[in-house]
Amino acid sequence: MRVYIAIFLCFCGIRVIAQDEPVYSHYMFNSITFNPAYAGNKDFLQAQSAYRMQWIGLEGAPRTLQFNLDAPVYKKTSFGIDVLHDEIGDFSSTKAYGTFAYRIKLNAESRMSFGLAAGIDMRRLNNHNGTIDPVLGDINFDLNSFNLRAGVYYSRSNFYIGISSTNLNPNSAYFSTINVPERNYYLTSGYHLKLSDQTVFYPSFLYKDDFNKNAYFNFTGLLGFKSTVWAGLSYKTGFGTFSNLEKSKSSSRVLGIIIDLELNDLYRLGYNFDYSISTLQQIDKGSHEISLSYYFLGKKSNRMLNPRYL
Repeated sequence: MRVYIAIFLCFCGIRVIAQDEPVYSHYMFNSITFNPAYAGNKDFLQAQSAYRMQWIGLEGAPRTLQFNLDAPVYKKTSFGIDVLHDEIGDFSSTKAYGTFAYRIKLNAESRMSFGLAAGIDMRRLNNHNGTIDPVLGDINFDLNSFNLRAGVYYSRSNFYIGISSTNLNPNSAYFSTINVPERNYYLTSGYHLKLSDQTVFYPSFLYKDDFNKNAYFNFTGLLGFKSTVWAGLSYKTGFGTFSNLEKSKSSSRVLGIIIDLELNDLYRLGYNFDYSISTLQQIDKGSHEISLSYYFLGKKSNRMLNPRYL
């Protein structure tokens, strides 16, 4: 079965050194994982976690667990932590980052944030049987490296946009047969359109590109009722970019169903199911993602029609 995973990874154009930068369907709730400027944007202390089970039915398919905590500390500064563990076949990756954001209030409704995150990336391979990558043979490695992330985030009452980059300090100490993690660039944005006193339409997108081999686009449309029940659809596609346009012919396309519930002023629970609508559906039987947020002391008066508080 692991041979199929190797074929699948090659077909998708994804690096075989695990998923360097997993992208979640609930990116609008855990943007701190790729943009440190998002830290403290909710104006209160909150913890968020997500678990993603990808390509159900395939042995050794990706499993990703993520946790972050962030909060404003002073009027203009915020701090946070972000921890991620990712496994695919015999590869595993663990990342732990500390995040700092500086926020500038532009006017009564808008502000700009600048963020920087520093941390350690720990990557391991236990390729005992040489089945994931026959080139590597029966070898193991255990490598730790220091890395950086940076970003800018602008938000106002009904709109946000963020630009960021990860892997700013890619480590070249990997084996020559394994690609060094690429620097990834992110663009994300969302808009809150009020349809009635109780109903809101919330379109958003995330675009990721390494400007070398791989790109990813996710568009999501959510319909919210009383800011407590959110449901909608998403469309995701991965494809080659400027310097590797031929890969666009084998792009992957995925449809997703997403549901989020504000259980009370303390908890938010989300679920997403993805299903491939490209030729990958022959081996991709879907992916599940669960997201949970906890708001310390509760949202209370912060509950309003504002994408910062979703």
